[in-house]
Parts: sequence; C-alpha cells; structure tokens
Amino acid sequence: MISCNRWLAAGMAGICLSLGIPRMGARAAEKFTVFYPPLFEVSISVLALETFAESGEITDELGFYARFFSPEDLASARQVLNRRFDISHVALSQFTYSRIGDRLLRNLSRVLLNGDEEAHVRALRGALVVAAADPEGLSVLGFLRRIPFERVRVDLNLSIQAVNAAIEVLSDTEAAIAQVQAQSLATAVTTAADGSNQLLALRSAGEFPVQQQEIRFFHPQRGISVVADVYVPQQVGEQVGEEETGLPVVVISHGIASNRETFTYLAEHLASHGFGVGVLEHPGTDSARLSQFLGGFDQLPGTQEWLHRPQDISYLLDALAADPQLNAVLDLDRVGLIGQSLGGYTVLAAAGALINPPNLQEQCSAEGELSFNLSLLLQCRATELLASSEEMSLRDPRVRGVLAINPISSTLFGQTGLAQIEVPTMMIASGDDFLRLH
Repeated sequence: MISCNRWLAAGMAGICLSLGIPRMGARAAEKFTVFYPPLFEVSISVLALETFAESGEITDELGFYARFFSPEDLASARQVLNRRFDISHVALSQFTYSRIGDRLLRNLSRVLLNGDEEAHVRALRGALVVAAADPEGLSVLGFLRRIPFERVRVDLNLSIQAVNAAIEVLSDTEAAIAQVQAQSLATAVTTAADGSNQLLALRSAGEFPVQQQEIRFFHPQRGISVVADVYVPQQVGEQVGEEETGLPVVVISHGIASNRETFTYLAEHLASHGFGVGVLEHPGTDSARLSQFLGGFDQLPGTQEWLHRPQDISYLLDALAADPQLNAVLDLDRVGLIGQSLGGYTVLAAAGALINPPNLQEQCSAEGELSFNLSLLLQCRATELLASSEEMSLRDPRVRGVLAINPISSTLFGQTGLAQIEVPTMMIASGDDFLRLH
C-alpha cells in the first residue's frame, strides 16, 4: 500500500503539473472516517475498502461494520466502489472551475473534509481531475486514493441532510406524478372521444412533403446574428390562398448542449401535417458552446441567457414576418411553442411566465444549506438579474399555446410566476430526469 501510494503521489505530481493543479503533498487518504458529533466516530482503512472492492473479501476490520448490512446492501456497495465513469479529465476540470461546479465542490468538501477552505477545495478538485485521468475511468476509490490528506472524515450529520434533501425532492416528484396520473385518468373517463381519430393521425407522417431553409436574424441584445431552420409543407399555396389564412406556426427551443438539429425529426413531422416550424439554435447554450467550454476554450454562458433565450423567439417571429415569401404562407398570430429542459423555461417565459424574485431569493438565499441539486444551483444563478429588474416580462403576444418538456422552472417561476400564463399550456415531465428534479 505504501509503494502504491508513493507511485500515485508521483503520478499525481506529474499530472498536476501538466494541468496546473497545485500539489498538496505526497500523501493519499489511508483512513475513511465517519463521525456523528458528539455521539460516535468510526474509521475504516482505504486498504480494507480496496480489498472488499477487488475480491469481495471482508476483512476483520470491515467485518465489524458489515454485520449491520444485508448481503444485498454489501453487493450494492461493492458495485458502487467498482463502478467506472468515462469522463474527460479536461471537461471535469473546466466544470469544477465554473460557478456551479465550485459550489458543488465546496459542498462536497464540507462533507468529506469538514470545511470549505480554499485548500480543501483545491485538494478535491485535483483528486477528481487526476482520478478522471485514469485510463480505466473515474471511480469512488480512485477519487479517495488521490485526496492528499491521510484521513477523510465524513460528517454523517451533513450527509444525512443531503440525503434527506434528495429524498424530499424525489418524494415530491413521485407525489406530483401520482396526482397527474389520477387527474389524467379522471379526465379520460369524463372526456368525450370526439376528434380522437384526428389526434391519433398525428402519430403517422402527414400528407405534405417538406422543404427546409435556413434563416438568420440579428439579436440586438446579444449583438450577433442567430440562426434557425424553417420547415414548411410544400404544395399548400393554393389551399392557403383559398382559405385566405396562413399556416399555424410552431417554434421549437432546444435544451442546453443541444442544437437546431436535435428536433429536426419533430419539425419535419409537424410540417408534414401542415404546420410552419421554426427551430432555433440558441448561441449561448448550444452544443458548440458547451464543447468549447469543456475543451477549455470558452466560458459557461452568463446569466443574461435567461433573458436572451425568450428574446430569440420574438426576434425569430419578427424575422419571419419580414420575409415576404414566408410571411405570405405563415399565420404569425397563431404561434405555438415547444421547448425541452432549458428550452422548457424559454417557451414558458415567452408565453408569459414571470421570474418570481421572492421565490428565487427564498430558495437561493440559504448559502449555508448543503445542496447537490443541479437544477436548483442552475436556477439560482438568475438571482444576479434581480438587481437590474424587478419584473421581467418576456411574453410575446403572438404566442397562443405552449408545450414545455421537462422545463427548468420551479424556482425561477414558482406557482405565482407560472400563474401569469394566460394561454393553453401543457407540461411533460419524467420522474427519471435527475437534472430537473426540483
């Protein structure tokens, strides 16, 4: 074990130098201590955990504690210890230097090292990055081995707080799903089946062939041009002329780290049924921007994205109205919106939902609370906007309906903010959406 630690220390020093991570000394964690002040403190050597993970052998040291767990629990624990995560160490390093990543590291430091001093945060960052550089992938034991302190002391009280917070979020999610299912069944029983055949027909491709074109428009707040793809059904000119009305329009907003190609299939499908469809590429949160950030060539998008994204929708509609050919076939007073994840927030804001400062401040003001909720930490970044604007309405009056899929919205809008929407709204959510579970 000593020679292994020396090899790891030497390897860590070399990698740390190449990554610019400060070396914290030629030590590695040898003891894993769990304490619940002032009641008890128990310690297990990292060697005992390694032996258990590699062979399943329970040493005398580990046996004292293993008797409190079922064979199934022990098997699950061994699986967790051996699990490998294929994560780029460069991408992980970039993330840990972001505001959200730094907050997560500080919370982790409070649990593992009993404080969030800068030296502790640097140590955990270095341990994570070096562990992720292992050719076999990042693992729990690999991370523990590289923490440059002889003893890792897990604060059980804080750990319980974090687990309870996660359980509360999951319980709320399950309760919400059960309530929605009950309401859905009740509605299905009492609602007449009129028009059901027409709705079912949407599952299959429509009768119209589809044509696609790219459109660019200037976003004055961003100071750059934004690109979108527009899909319209072919051979509808005569029908439009006869009815003296244009095609209803659907605008699609992608989530973070996606692009306008993500929903090409949906845009083509809707256009085949007679819709005009605009698919945005939000430049501050698209896949290209995230790739540049994870590669070390860019920064995470700023808080202005909470404003810029809904504005992208309005400026796209303006651009469609200014295009003679598109304006001739589109009815820009009948606009529906579809958005997923961060795009869900985007379409809700464009439909009239208001950022709720009291709810945002209440949920985000408790800096001392331990949270590993990525959705909450992401939404709390919007608090920086509150000083410049008391009420930020991003509503576009041309919007007549909205479909939000897994929207990031609970803290930003809350019940009061969502209640400001006056158009038909549908939300789709998943109990397995770990990012949006708040």
